[in-house]
Amino acid sequence: MNEKTFYNWSEHFRCTPQRLHNPRSEKEIVDVMMDISRRATHARVFGSGMSPGDIAMSDEDLVLLTNLDHVLDIDADAATVVVEPGVTLERLSYELAARGLALPVLGSVAGQTVAGAVGTGTHGTGVKFGALSSLVQAMRVVTPNGDVLNISAEENAELLHAARCHLGSLGMISRITLQVCEAFDLEVTERPNTLETVLARLPERLRSDHYRFWYVPHTDRAWEWMATRISPGPIPRPPGPWRCLNTWLNEKVIDHHVYESLLHLATYRPSLIPIINKIGARARFNKIRHSKGPSFEQFTFDCLFKQHVNEWSIPLDTHRRGATGTP
Repeated sequence: MNEKTFYNWSEHFRCTPQRLHNPRSEKEIVDVMMDISRRATHARVFGSGMSPGDIAMSDEDLVLLTNLDHVLDIDADAATVVVEPGVTLERLSYELAARGLALPVLGSVAGQTVAGAVGTGTHGTGVKFGALSSLVQAMRVVTPNGDVLNISAEENAELLHAARCHLGSLGMISRITLQVCEAFDLEVTERPNTLETVLARLPERLRSDHYRFWYVPHTDRAWEWMATRISPGPIPRPPGPWRCLNTWLNEKVIDHHVYESLLHLATYRPSLIPIINKIGARARFNKIRHSKGPSFEQFTFDCLFKQHVNEWSIPLDTHRRGATGTP
């Protein structure tokens, strides 16, 4: 009987499964799936635990991806990569970069497994680019009865769209083929602005290759992030010691520990939240910043501390109402 407890990233959800499975190959996945079906128990597949919900939680059977984390093949000519489901986006990005390739789009964090990221509709930014699941060209899926299905545009094509965003409901993936692209850099501009200005100019801003913004509640401030895709440049020189110290002080000490501590304090006295946010917006979002570098490093950033997260999809023509509650 397992006694280990598993948590999602925010530690809002947890589970203590009765049985743990840690397959190392497709054959072992088949054995696990047949065993679970024979006992008629409920099972979930647990990758990095990055989901904000409880989708990977099970108190009965839990299947781990720890040993299914290999990059099986990279075809530079076809710009495709074949991976096992437990490879993280971070590791895959570095291995692709070594071959002059990259994922066309990424979200803000890269600790997710490939299977978890595509299966939950993880997305990046840019209206010209789809969610990560749109990169899936083929899959091998082990069904609950132990059958192995090849799914692609040529084989079992009617299942491809469902398998791309599977939510862990169709079986267990044993390998995934992704469409990738030539490596590229991003030239990034970040700037403070008012929410009103951001919303008024949103259609124009979305013409950028990649665009996102953060709104700080209880203020009129927003933080814009715009990026243009450019050819890879030379590897930049590492920052000097004083710049490293300044980055550590601002991003690790102030942005992380101080800000997190203040927000934790506000859980006991919510009336402090407007004050904390106004001070934080002035201190953290106060000047334009420019940067340039490999796409993986520019797309992702340190989320600083554990957070509760949910997402909404809002039609572009109703963005103002969705953001402010007003027409």
